[in-house]
Amino acid sequence: MGMYSSIYTAKSGMMAFSQGTNVIGDNLANSNTVGFKGSTLLFSDVMTRAAGAKSFHAAQAAAGVRLAKVGRDMRQGQVEHTTNGTDMAISGAGMFALRDPVSGNTFYSRAGHFLLDKNFKLVNEQGMIVQGWQKSATGATIGTKPVDIDIGLFSGASPADLANNRIVIAATPSTTANIGVTLPANAVRPSAPLFDPNDPTSYNFKTDLVLFDANGTKHTTSLYFVKQGMDANGNAVWDWHLSVKGDELTGGTANDANTQVEVGGSSYTSGAALPAGTLPQGTVIAPSTTLSAAVTGAFTLIDQNGNSAAIPAGAWTAGTTLAAVAANAGLANTGFYRIGSGGITVPAATVGGTSPLIQLPATPSTVTGGVVDPAVATAQRLEFDGTGALVNEYAPTVSIPWNGAAAGAISLNMGSATTIDAQGTTGTGTDGTLQVGDAFAATSVTSDGYAQGTLDRLETDATGVIYGLFTNGRRVPLAQVALAAFGNPAALERMGGNLLQASAASGKATMQAPTTGGMGTIIGSGLEQSNVDLGDEFVKLIVLQRSFEANSKSLTTTDQMLSMLAQLKR
Repeated sequence: MGMYSSIYTAKSGMMAFSQGTNVIGDNLANSNTVGFKGSTLLFSDVMTRAAGAKSFHAAQAAAGVRLAKVGRDMRQGQVEHTTNGTDMAISGAGMFALRDPVSGNTFYSRAGHFLLDKNFKLVNEQGMIVQGWQKSATGATIGTKPVDIDIGLFSGASPADLANNRIVIAATPSTTANIGVTLPANAVRPSAPLFDPNDPTSYNFKTDLVLFDANGTKHTTSLYFVKQGMDANGNAVWDWHLSVKGDELTGGTANDANTQVEVGGSSYTSGAALPAGTLPQGTVIAPSTTLSAAVTGAFTLIDQNGNSAAIPAGAWTAGTTLAAVAANAGLANTGFYRIGSGGITVPAATVGGTSPLIQLPATPSTVTGGVVDPAVATAQRLEFDGTGALVNEYAPTVSIPWNGAAAGAISLNMGSATTIDAQGTTGTGTDGTLQVGDAFAATSVTSDGYAQGTLDRLETDATGVIYGLFTNGRRVPLAQVALAAFGNPAALERMGGNLLQASAASGKATMQAPTTGGMGTIIGSGLEQSNVDLGDEFVKLIVLQRSFEANSKSLTTTDQMLSMLAQLKR
């Protein structure tokens, strides 16, 4: 080959280093590309062998250099936080899977800048749909194979209001209320003998409980606590009452919107408007100090033992609901009722003097009031031992006939009592309502149920579960992002647009949930930045430039030598 071989050797170096410069330039150009993984350079030498040589080593000759491989730097890029709830970054291994709705092909990417399209599917900027699993209302994963993530789906049924570009979650009525209050151990029995929600001297403490009906209407009810004394076992006994504004119940509107009707335990009705003529027994009239009606028949009070006391019917005035006392815990079980001239009068407040009282005694048991409204239940009872722990809890399911909505059954839970319940379980007595200290505190008074809500924003947790945050305060699991794992992720083929495609060298994708099977975690409202190190790239660029110059110098030197040889003939 002679001296000409050095020209080709220098040429190979210049070509290889110019190709390397292109790679470095690509890295620098994508230094701000989301999810970009920088390329690496691998050079290898080139050897030749003379034709007909008996020994390779004898005929071996260097022929320069070549760019053997352009690899991919899979190091983690820095995560930058954003204000977009659908942005995601992967910390660790894994790739987002994206399905092209046109071709049906699946691509992969570390770029997690996503948004919702007009159909509420989670897509990237090219409209490719993010793959994952839908979630049920309880957070359970639906199916095993990843599908298109559709934020508008709830347990497989879409409530998305596409016409108005919104996602609405239906109202959920309250079914359970958990009551955790601290009742002072030094409290004394109120001075008023009868509980009246409008008389502060008839109860010790009051707190609000928010409930929702089937239409999603919010109702602020009131819980009242009344100290009764001590039973034969030395347990402190309290009664509690649940009251609701009369105009929020079935039957019409009350004269006074602030008048409340006691609901003690089972169900109740109030707020009926007065029609003309006579009313049959059982018709409930809104609490008032002025309304009255002639009622036919007779009222009867019946306890659980079957004992009854008939009271003649006549004119009566609607007011505080007539009801008997609650479950007896060893105390004298006596209910007080206001009786007016010619029949039953239940005033909301004493007008023109004090109404007389009568008593209905009963053995220790639950007494059902069956007078004006046979469904009205009475106060319920709580018992506490000397340590303040809840010993017995009488907490029924309250059926509330909301005005304009279906009746709602509310299970009230005051805590797990230390006694064995109907299911044979024993509670701690300290996880709900307590009697300790010297101050009343509503530590936790909550209920389920929500008004109708519209999707406000999205957020994603570390496991890739996407939650919808609705205007009614609900945080609902909607879907979970899937991550793709590869045997050799550095061998994925670049397709442009921050997309990668599986190759023979990368192996097939294995779909897994984040944080499982070696997969990384998801950082919600974050974007992984390019992992290109500008300083490192500039150093490489300088080295390539100097290497190119050195090879060009080798080329010019060889050219000069050949020129000198050509001049020897002169």
